[in-house]
Amino acid sequence: MIPVLDYLGKLGVRKSTFTEFLRRYPQVLHASVVVDLAPVVKYLQGMDIKPNDVLRVLEKYPEVLGFKLEGTMSTSVAYLIGIGVARREIGGVLTKYPEILGMRVGRVIKPFMEYLESLGIPRLAVARLIEKRPHILGFGLEEQVKPNLKSLLDYHVRQTSLAIVAQYPEIIGIDLETKLLNQQGSSILLLDWLQMNLGES
Repeated sequence: MIPVLDYLGKLGVRKSTFTEFLRRYPQVLHASVVVDLAPVVKYLQGMDIKPNDVLRVLEKYPEVLGFKLEGTMSTSVAYLIGIGVARREIGGVLTKYPEILGMRVGRVIKPFMEYLESLGIPRLAVARLIEKRPHILGFGLEEQVKPNLKSLLDYHVRQTSLAIVAQYPEIIGIDLETKLLNQQGSSILLLDWLQMNLGES
């Protein structure tokens, strides 16, 4: 146990955050520094994540220390690069939203990508979106994204205009139906509403 805590301390994990860190990922206490932890840290550094940012990744998403390099972690990164996310941007993407490392490609990332492409957003445009706002991959496809786009259709947005998501990606992650219901009866145009509420990307 002590070597693990020493190792985390050397990485910069603050004592004040240890309790939350261990609450999120208590299994770390039974991990081997050499076999389990150090290879993950080395992998993150190899993704061009800066030393200080490696610490941020670990504190934000300590579960990453339990991942196997040849599993979900490397698969999700390889898939993102394969769809056009620039290799030089991967470090920034993972620093902003390290949860990507735990996302299964077939269950989460690929269906999300394919759905956005089905709206008429080119694959490279989706890749650029992920570079800027990787957290959109955390928007539930069935729970948030599809219902929000249905709300837009119900609000008389043409199917061919749904690519507006590329300009206002936050639209797929908010409680859109409620906001649009509150807007009914107003003469304000949807595009104006989006600019006021979500800002330009």
